[in-house]
Amino acid sequence: MSEQKARRGGINRFVIVGIVAVVIIMLITGVLFYGNSLANADGIVKGVYINSIDLSGKNEEAAAEASSALAVSTDSVIAFECEDAAFELSAVQIGLTVNTDKAIAEALSYAKEGGFFKRVGEALSAKFAKKVFSPEYKCDEAALMAAVEENLQGKITPVTPYTVVIGEDKLTVTNGVGGFGLKDTDIAAKIIEDISDGSIDNTISLTLTELEAEPIDFEQFCETYIRSPKDAAYTETNGSYVFSEETDGIEFDKEQARSIIDANRDNAEPYDIPAVITEPEVTVRDLQIKFSTDCLASYSTSFASSDANRAANVELAASKINGVVLNPGERFSYNGVVGPRTVAAGFKVAHVYEGDRVVDGVGGGICQVSSTLYNTVLLADLKVVSRTNHSMPVGYVPLGRDATVSWGTIDFVFENNKKYPVKIVATSANRKLTISMYGVKEDDTVIEIVTENAGHIPFTTNETVDNSLKPGETKITKEGSNGSVVNTYKVYKKDGVVIDRKHTSKSTYIPVSRQVSVGPAPIEDKQERRPENENRVQNVQPEVQEPQTPVSEQPVAPAEAAPEAATPAETAPEAVALEE
Repeated sequence: MSEQKARRGGINRFVIVGIVAVVIIMLITGVLFYGNSLANADGIVKGVYINSIDLSGKNEEAAAEASSALAVSTDSVIAFECEDAAFELSAVQIGLTVNTDKAIAEALSYAKEGGFFKRVGEALSAKFAKKVFSPEYKCDEAALMAAVEENLQGKITPVTPYTVVIGEDKLTVTNGVGGFGLKDTDIAAKIIEDISDGSIDNTISLTLTELEAEPIDFEQFCETYIRSPKDAAYTETNGSYVFSEETDGIEFDKEQARSIIDANRDNAEPYDIPAVITEPEVTVRDLQIKFSTDCLASYSTSFASSDANRAANVELAASKINGVVLNPGERFSYNGVVGPRTVAAGFKVAHVYEGDRVVDGVGGGICQVSSTLYNTVLLADLKVVSRTNHSMPVGYVPLGRDATVSWGTIDFVFENNKKYPVKIVATSANRKLTISMYGVKEDDTVIEIVTENAGHIPFTTNETVDNSLKPGETKITKEGSNGSVVNTYKVYKKDGVVIDRKHTSKSTYIPVSRQVSVGPAPIEDKQERRPENENRVQNVQPEVQEPQTPVSEQPVAPAEAAPEAATPAETAPEAVALEE
C-alpha cells in the first residue's frame, strides 16, 4: 500500500513539474512574443526618449518635430555671478547650440537592428525602464571665456611672467607679477550639464583664485641667456622666403648673476645683471633687403586667345626677366635683358604691328610682357626712363597703359629709384601672365592708374580703281578707325584719401585708313579717267579732335589688326618699326 502511495506521489510531482515547465515556457514565449511585437511595431519602440521627450511610435519626421522643443532659444540667457559682480550672456553670444540628429538616429535604430533576442531584449528594456538618448550640446568655449573675462574686467588679472631686456652691456630683469583668475576650469561643461538637466535658468557661480607668478629658475635662466650670437636665416619655398630671427650673444658671470637674482626675488622694480653682449653679423632686416620680400606691386594680363607661337614668345620673354634684381639707381632695359628676337634664341613667328598694318615677325607677342611690366612699374612708383606706346590699340591692357618694344629701335627702360633693391618676379600659368615687383615697402601709399581721353584723330579714306567692279560701283575692303590721344595719370592715396596726382604719359594712336575699291569711270568720262590702279586718296588732313567719348568707348582696331589687339601706350613711334 505504501508503495502505491509513493508511486502515485512521484507521478504527481512529475505532473506538477511538467505543468510548471509548461507554464514557464508559455510565459517566456508570451514575453518573447510581446517583446517581438514591441520591436516590430511601427516607429520608435515604446519607452524611448530624447531627454524628457517621449518618442514612442514616432517616425523620423515626427521625432524631429518633437525634439525641436529642445532647441536653444535665441532669447535664452545664462546668468553668472562672481563675488559682487553679476551678468548675463545670451546663448547666441556664447555659441550654445543643440543637435538632436544623432540621438534621433539612435532612437530609430534602437530594438530594430541585430538578432531576435537583441531586438526583443532592447524593446522589453525600454518598456519597463526608459531608454534615454541625449542630444549633442555645444558651446564656443573661446567666445564664452572672452565674454566672461570682459564682464569681469578688473577682477581677472593675468599673470605677468618675468622679463629680460638685453642692453648694450647688461641684462635688465623684471620679476613676474601674480594675478587673479577663474578657479572654474570648464565653465562650458557646467553650462551644458545644466541645460541637459533642463535647468538653464539656474545662475552659475564663478570663483576667483589668486595666481602666483613663477619664480626665476636660475639654471633655466642661464640655459636661455648664456648663448653665442646667431645670425638670421631663411628658408625658401616656391619663391617665398621665411626668416628666422637673429639672436644676440650673451655672456655673464654665473655666480654674480645668481647672487643678484636671489637678492632681488621680492623686488618689484627692474634690476641689472652685468653682461657682455655680442651682436650677430646678419639680421632679418639685412635678409629682407637682400631678398626684397615685400610685394610693392603686381599686375596681370591674359593671353588666352593667343596661338601657340605667340603664347610661347610671351612665356619665353617672361622667363628672361624673371628674377632680375635692381640695386638702388640701377636701370632695367627690356631689350638688354630679353635680347635679340631670333629663332636661335627660341622665339617664334607671330603677329606684330608695322605702322597701321599687322604682319608676321619673329618674337610677336613679347610686347605684352613689356606692357604688363610697365603697369607693374607704374604701380610700384618706379621711375620710367623710356616708354613708347603702340601705333594702334592692343587688347591686353587699357589705352594709355601699353609699352611697345622693337629690337634695335624702341626700348622700355625704368630705374630703381628706391632706397633698397627691387626684384622682378614674372610667372605665367593657364595663359595668364603676372609680373610682380618685390622690395622693401617704405610707406602705406597706394597708387591707382587713371586714363583720360584727350581727343581723337579722324581716319582718311583711300580709293583704288578695281576693273572687276562696274562703273560707279564701290566696295569697302577695309574699315577705318579713328586714332586717339590718351593722357595717363598716377593717383596717390593714403588711407583711402587722394594725396597727389601725377601725369605720366601722353599716348597717341594713329588712325587706320579706310580702303575702298571703286569701279572704272564711265566710257564718256574716259578722257578724264585716271590711269587704272592708281590710288586716289581723299585730301583729309588728320587733326586731333576734341574728345567726344570716354576711353572705354574709343573705336577698336580693325579686325585684321592682330588677334589680340592690345591697348595704347605713350607716344606713337615716329619711325615705322616692327612692334612686337
